[in-house]
Amino acid sequence: MVKIERLTTVMSVEPISAVDVQLEKPTVESIHALDASDGVLVWLDHQPFPLRVELQNNVVVRTWGADSKCMASSPRMNVACAEIKRLNDAIPIGGLRGDAYKAIVGFRTPLPMTIGAFVVGLQDFRTGANGSEQDYRRLILTNDSWRFEGLKELSKYDKPFYSTVTLYFDHGHLSRITHFSAPNEVL
Repeated sequence: MVKIERLTTVMSVEPISAVDVQLEKPTVESIHALDASDGVLVWLDHQPFPLRVELQNNVVVRTWGADSKCMASSPRMNVACAEIKRLNDAIPIGGLRGDAYKAIVGFRTPLPMTIGAFVVGLQDFRTGANGSEQDYRRLILTNDSWRFEGLKELSKYDKPFYSTVTLYFDHGHLSRITHFSAPNEVL
């Protein structure tokens, strides 16, 4: 981490989910791809505001993203919002991971469902609810995948528009590095 901080081209390091999963129509079998993540996202109808389920030691400790008032200008988004609220109500705080999975997989809705993973705690830094550099550093160090923008000089392009580096760790050791760069903006 200290070496990354010393790089002048690194703007910020962000923890990302080590579980890079996005499942359409999750099943009892496929949802277990999220077993290594303490944050589960559930999108309905691909709307931008998913339900977030936070787990600690395989117990649901918090859910959020299910607003009691749906205020979107699009009626379709309001339907998705109401359905997310209904799903949220089916996942009890204090329930086990397996029970949350059953509630998600067994949820009957006419809307398409997609699930994925997220880093628990990162949202507090994005919204400014937590501004502590020490807490942010702790969050980064407790996650096994980090991403940052930088190292353009290592790109195969002379002047890349993008240069994103992702570091993956396994038991405290760097296990993989990916470097995405592109010469032009991708729309």
